Amino acid sequence: MKMLYITTQTLKNFKLISFIILLLSLSCTFSDSSRRKVEPSSTDLYWRELSLFLSGMPMDTSNRFYHLTNSTNYRSYAKSIQINWQKIESDYLARVRPFQREHLPEIRKGNTSMYPFSGADFVNLYAFFPDSDYYTMIALEPPGKITDPNTLTADQLRLGLNSLQNTMQQMAEQNYFTRRKMRSEFANPYFSGVSALLIIFMTRFGLFIDHWEKVELNDQGKLVLANTTTNVNSIQNPSERIEGIRIYFHKPEDKSSRELAFVKLKLNENSSEENTIQGKFFAQPQGYNLILKSAEYILQLPKYERFNQSILARTQSIVQDDSGIPYRALNKSEWNVELFGFYSGRAKLQNTPNVADQNDLKQDYQSSVPVLPFNYGYGVLRGKNKSNLMILTRKK
Repeated sequence: MKMLYITTQTLKNFKLISFIILLLSLSCTFSDSSRRKVEPSSTDLYWRELSLFLSGMPMDTSNRFYHLTNSTNYRSYAKSIQINWQKIESDYLARVRPFQREHLPEIRKGNTSMYPFSGADFVNLYAFFPDSDYYTMIALEPPGKITDPNTLTADQLRLGLNSLQNTMQQMAEQNYFTRRKMRSEFANPYFSGVSALLIIFMTRFGLFIDHWEKVELNDQGKLVLANTTTNVNSIQNPSERIEGIRIYFHKPEDKSSRELAFVKLKLNENSSEENTIQGKFFAQPQGYNLILKSAEYILQLPKYERFNQSILARTQSIVQDDSGIPYRALNKSEWNVELFGFYSGRAKLQNTPNVADQNDLKQDYQSSVPVLPFNYGYGVLRGKNKSNLMILTRKK
């Protein structure tokens, strides 16, 4: 009997130890091990030097691209970038920063700050969530490439820089990109897609670029380096691959890099399903800070109701205009709601879903609503003081 007692007790201890090991392994699984840090490096300055060149900012003569800055075309480009960024600063960021500090203090740095339908708009993502460790931008535009300027002819470099200059100018004037402008300018073969423009915005914010890389989603919905076939064994059809780029960056005072991922992805009614690559991707982060702006009212179609519910369940703070998640989906028993600006109905835009005005939102805007001190979303098309903004924070 004594031997049986020892054996049974030993078995119980073994089960307890096995259970603890299982918990630890699950903890590692859900901590998103696909994320890795790239420490700021003083030995490989390629991306830092390139970011200064693309951003039209002063650089040392030791910069490997410095010799390209003496041309008339580059000097004109750098001047244009400077003027447009100053306009973004004075007309927009100078008003957003105090507003953000008052109404949207950072809730959790560990949350992923996510911007669906973002295009190349890092400006608003960072302006409203400046302290996040992880950022995700989702759009239909191509991630693109950044050709080494030293390999380009003078005409090729001029063409590539002119495209960047044109898109930067539209952002300065309207605070968003039109699909037509992005389609035409992002097609230049030298600085294609959103990559170079993202780096310009990040550098102009005073951020240091540590590394840029191409990524894709593997069959587990995790971002991995592109073309690493060992990580995408089950994705046989190239048309099914979801591609993107990842940029590691840091503030001058930071000791380690933060991360921005841009993913070219079309949302659909199954984007939140657990058995899809997209569903697995959206389930990776433990929490979201969400921003939506000029989102074309797509998420107000009935087929996106499950996706909205899935994302909201993981979200702690939301910044959006009336074009984002429908107001009816935001239960006031769960959310603190602040409304700003003006709303009388949706913007009537071509090639957007024919969804109805949000009467419940209209009703809440009948009460006293603070003025919004900057243009936001489609409000810029209507004129001064015609933008609307909602800030929602989850109740504790």
